[in-house]
Amino acid sequence: MPNSPEVLENKIDNLIQKVDTGFKGIETRQNITNGNISNNKKSIVKLEKEDIKIKNSVKNTKILWFIITTLVTTVAFFVGQHF
Repeated sequence: MPNSPEVLENKIDNLIQKVDTGFKGIETRQNITNGNISNNKKSIVKLEKEDIKIKNSVKNTKILWFIITTLVTTVAFFVGQHF
């Protein structure tokens, strides 16, 4: 008999194994994805910190060049006044 209780029980057991295997595969992929997302978040935070350092460095360089230019212009002005 094709649909005997033993055959149905065997089919149900096979189905349960396939479902369990499928869910384990999904959980594994989710764990991998979550790990990648976590690593990417860490990389983004690191890049944001580096970006802030670079912006501060550029800002400090601009201020330094402004001060140097102002001093050179002031010295040139006073030297020009005396000669």
